[in-house]
Amino acid sequence: MRYTKIIVAFLMACALITIGIVSFYSYRYEQVKENSHLQSIHEAIKQLSFSENEYRNLRDQIFSTISLLSHSSSTYRYVESPSDNTRNQLQLSLASAANGQKWFDSIGFIDAEGRGTVNINYLPSTHKANVLEGVVDVSRSEFFQYLQSLTEDEIGVWAEELSSDIDTFAKPYTPAIQVVTPVSILGIRKGYIVISVDMSILANKLNYVHRTDLSPAIVGDNGYLITGTTTLPFYGDVTNQDHGFDLAKSFPKTWEAMKTSDVQYVMEEMNAIVFKPVDKFFGQNVHLVIRLTPQQLNDRASHELNDLVKEGFFVFMIMLVFALPTVSMSLHYYHRNIESKLARAALDGMTAVMISDKSHQVIMVNGEFETMIGLTSKQVRGHNALKTLLSHNGMEFILNVLEQVDKNNLWEGEVECVTPEGQLLTTIMRIQAIIEANKVSYYITSIVDISERKELENKLRELSEKDSLTHLWNRRKFERELNLQTQLIERYPNDYSACLCLIDIDYFKRVNDEQGHDQGDRVIIKVAQVLSEKLRVTDFLARIGGEEFAVIMPHTSTLEAKVVVERLRLAIELDESLTITISAGISDLSQDSMRSYKCADIALYESKTLGRNQVSLCLTTDEVA
Repeated sequence: MRYTKIIVAFLMACALITIGIVSFYSYRYEQVKENSHLQSIHEAIKQLSFSENEYRNLRDQIFSTISLLSHSSSTYRYVESPSDNTRNQLQLSLASAANGQKWFDSIGFIDAEGRGTVNINYLPSTHKANVLEGVVDVSRSEFFQYLQSLTEDEIGVWAEELSSDIDTFAKPYTPAIQVVTPVSILGIRKGYIVISVDMSILANKLNYVHRTDLSPAIVGDNGYLITGTTTLPFYGDVTNQDHGFDLAKSFPKTWEAMKTSDVQYVMEEMNAIVFKPVDKFFGQNVHLVIRLTPQQLNDRASHELNDLVKEGFFVFMIMLVFALPTVSMSLHYYHRNIESKLARAALDGMTAVMISDKSHQVIMVNGEFETMIGLTSKQVRGHNALKTLLSHNGMEFILNVLEQVDKNNLWEGEVECVTPEGQLLTTIMRIQAIIEANKVSYYITSIVDISERKELENKLRELSEKDSLTHLWNRRKFERELNLQTQLIERYPNDYSACLCLIDIDYFKRVNDEQGHDQGDRVIIKVAQVLSEKLRVTDFLARIGGEEFAVIMPHTSTLEAKVVVERLRLAIELDESLTITISAGISDLSQDSMRSYKCADIALYESKTLGRNQVSLCLTTDEVA
């Protein structure tokens, strides 16, 4: 009879366990799937914000460059006294700008009569700017009429092809735009500076993403795709109406939302379409758009869903394994005691468990607790459970946990525990109040040691933030530190200051071309070593590009920063193992990190323009920025 009851109870328990686990994990499955989709959408929103900021930064770089070129001394000398000598000087100045930026298609000068007399073409394949000989006549084109309509110092954008001749000033077979500005002396129009920007390269810069499925496309104000992950002509809605993708027709619900509401995404036909408007994108209003297909959304959620299925199966098997002894114990013991509570709560031996009374005084612990924490049941019995486990985290933290437990009858979090031997453990701790007759009867605290997993996560995080060649911080870590510093400045505007310095190795391309890329890598490593040794302990040093470094100097004025950077420049110049020099640009950090970076970049450009091996300063309050 007794065994019959046990078997019946066991079968009933199995049925209830199965129903409960299936119901619970079915709900969790849909919840995890929905949360994963929302997380993917939020990642896409963040990527669009990054791409928008990157676009504005690139646009400001172009506008700053063309403004500097239009007011440069070499431009003025040429327009005042045209000669082979002044023309060569202007060519060198434009070539320097093209080589420095590396993403301009061409730079040229058109005189007041519409003749392109100086043309510089940049070839990405050779990483070198070439001078195009000959004169291009655009005096009868609509483009030149547009140039004449510009006011003094106005920067304009021309997005239509100039000619069908591939040898002319613009290249119609390349998706490009022309950024133009007049050159005037004492109010007299002398000509125009024209920068041609390859839009395929610009799109690649906007598409700097950690995952390819978050690569944004650019959609015009009529719904046609301008450029994106597929190979389509720029301004395709003008040159080719049948280019293959029209957002307004393919996703009308999304297109309507983009025009009439402030939402950031729409779910249409199981696609998640995330968008962000960008005003005046080189001449027209556009949207940056990321489309996550149902397959992409499911692929992103698959890892978590597979883990959830495995977890559910594991829990089911564990519950089956322990169902029979649990039922047997329930039949044998009519009155529950502390040991049975411990077994039902955490399956003693699988995790560390502590039971405490309603005043948080320890009643008992299991063997796993003694092994993990290093305290026996006798040592902790009668002591305050929270102080025993959480004293390392401070009284304020303990009071906060106590408040949450009293309010919600539950607290769970990641905490650090210290053993009597001084070993630091990272754990997941859960404090659960057991309610009987609407009152707290006792508390069950379960502890899982995740120290090894946490250490692995920290190592992986550090690897993801370190440059593999120099072992300095990489650009991702630099951007996070830059944002942190600007937040400190925003929070303490009168008490905190910092500076940003951009450093570039002069004529580094010569090293690669003449001595090989292996020697180029050794030069970068040596420069990184010298910078690390000469900088102060509090300074933050990162490699943010091929031969470009960035330094953030907390609690430092621009004058103090210039002294430090001059010391760095001199150390590189005098190092006998190096045959190169460096140029640097310094700016103060403001609440606008993008502006500070732009000012430092302008200062670096000035150092390059002035002959390299120099340190220049550009403040965020300067109008030139």
